[in-house]
Amino acid sequence: EEIATIADWTERAHGERKQTVRDEIDRLYALDHRVNEGEYTIRTKSGETRVWEFSSTPFGALPDGRRLVISVGIDVTDRKQAEQSAAQLASIVTSSNDAIIGTTREGRILSWNDAARQLYGYMATEMMDESIDCLSLPDRAGELPDVLARLRQAESFIDQEMTCVRKDGSTIDISLTVSPITDGAGTVIGGSVIARDISVRKRDERIVRENESRLRLLLHQIPAILWTTDNELHFTSSTGSGLASLKLLPDEVVGRTLYEFFGSKEEQLPAIQSSLLALKGESTVFEQDWLGNSYQTYIEPLRDSDGNVIGTIGVALDVTARKETEQELIKLNERLEDEVGERTATIRAYAEELKRQTEELTRSNDELDQFVSTVTHDLRAPLRAVTTYCDLLFSCYGDRLDDTANEFLTGTVNAVHC
Repeated sequence: EEIATIADWTERAHGERKQTVRDEIDRLYALDHRVNEGEYTIRTKSGETRVWEFSSTPFGALPDGRRLVISVGIDVTDRKQAEQSAAQLASIVTSSNDAIIGTTREGRILSWNDAARQLYGYMATEMMDESIDCLSLPDRAGELPDVLARLRQAESFIDQEMTCVRKDGSTIDISLTVSPITDGAGTVIGGSVIARDISVRKRDERIVRENESRLRLLLHQIPAILWTTDNELHFTSSTGSGLASLKLLPDEVVGRTLYEFFGSKEEQLPAIQSSLLALKGESTVFEQDWLGNSYQTYIEPLRDSDGNVIGTIGVALDVTARKETEQELIKLNERLEDEVGERTATIRAYAEELKRQTEELTRSNDELDQFVSTVTHDLRAPLRAVTTYCDLLFSCYGDRLDDTANEFLTGTVNAVHC
């Protein structure tokens, strides 16, 4: 009754396109066979837009000559939306960087996207109707079908990591997400397997584990204590071989505050004062004696990934042996200085004695020189007289003297001149 005429129908259902649709309806009266008119977008009474598919069939004529046509309209909105969703899903599957594999309940492969080809090395044509178990390692046969079997036991989806084998025989670490594919009645008819290559992540995890193992080994081998606190100075961790000297086990102090550990609320205590500074973003280094040992301590702000200070991190190195060595070196230096002082005094005394003796020797040499000069002067006068008398003997009696006398006189003169 609300739509009594074709004009009412086109007005209400087609709005601005009413005249175009009315012209198309008028052409139907000339039909002599059934036709599919295609899809039309119409507006319902509630204002909702729907897609209808129309087909028309001629149905004879009235006595007055007017022709009759029966038109059937089917609401295909839901089907169109399903087709669009399927197309979008197919596009996603095709372009996805993750391997997406569709299987039957029994694990026979029905679909295989390009990412699966890149991941496993098989072309889609090679994998159609093959068992997904061919991707399992030989010693883990049945692992993938077992995952699909769990879907039939009402599990909504399964996340699992495993190692699979490629076409070339190499292995690969993958993360699987397996979801059930159901029919309209909700019965599981297959499975959707999404596989992602996690080889790089697994390698990085192994590296992290190795580094952590090395760090733990290092902390157990050096006399150090490592700890962290929250922003209220509650211990959140403690480790390191240095704990043994304090008769503590790793993490034994977790939950206690620095104030409780040191048994003091005095904020001027170096460890507490430095921790309070760390909560303000400052780093400190100091030495402190505790329970008979000496520690060189470093306290830094502990930050989250955004750089916010969420606590403190501290490292205390046991430097007791170093301090003892330093004290021994100081004592040794003092002894050396004393010995050097004593030896310097002895050498100074030797030098003074040598100087005194040198001065005495110089004075003795001067006195000797003076004595020699005096003696020489005193001896020259008699010698000159001897020489004079010898010369007189030569001049007065030389011709009377024999050779021996002349020889004696000549030797005497020569000896005086020497």
